[in-house]
Amino acid sequence: MSAPILLFDRTAILSSDSHFWHSVSAIGTCMIAQAVVDEVSSVASGFGSDKNQVAIASEFQRFLINSNWQVTDVSGADPSLTQKLGSSTSRSSRLDLAIAECGYGLALTSGVEVILVTDTAFLLLAVNTLNQPNLTSVPLSAVRKWSQNRKIPSQKLVNPTITSRAVTVQNANYARLNKFVVTIVGWILIGAIGLVAWRSLQPKSFNQFWQKTGLPNFIK
Repeated sequence: MSAPILLFDRTAILSSDSHFWHSVSAIGTCMIAQAVVDEVSSVASGFGSDKNQVAIASEFQRFLINSNWQVTDVSGADPSLTQKLGSSTSRSSRLDLAIAECGYGLALTSGVEVILVTDTAFLLLAVNTLNQPNLTSVPLSAVRKWSQNRKIPSQKLVNPTITSRAVTVQNANYARLNKFVVTIVGWILIGAIGLVAWRSLQPKSFNQFWQKTGLPNFIK
């Protein structure tokens, strides 16, 4: 049976070191998407990163040249990935979508287990809910344990607690958004009530103010 493919994203690379990269090479076929290589190169040049990440990125660039890690530009589109990860146009969201599509493409074409290594909660959730039999996503901490044991578990890799944690993070974000919307609507209602009260108590000054705004007279 062919060794599983371990596909690493930016968070996994920049949260590890050469000792880990060497040790994990012994338990699977290590791969990295071209989009991640470009991002690591950007970090190594000092773009928007702290000194520690710059040092790790530079170290990984040197490691990649002489390692057996493979760079891939394979990609596979899936509507659910675009829906979950492509709604934002931010740099990080575009990178998340690119790495997810890379993992999906590898799963479709390789015929072996593909394991995306990431510490990004939304990416964990998006990949683990694709229902692609040979594709899963795990956090870096899990792969650290595998490299120490020099073996990838043979059982189903999807960990319900991982998906649950990602769902919890997503629900928390939705809750914050809902709270923001409710607050905005509340202030709008308070403003509308205040305008009605102003018109009732001081119609002359209100009408002068409203005429200056140039808005239609909706308040009767």
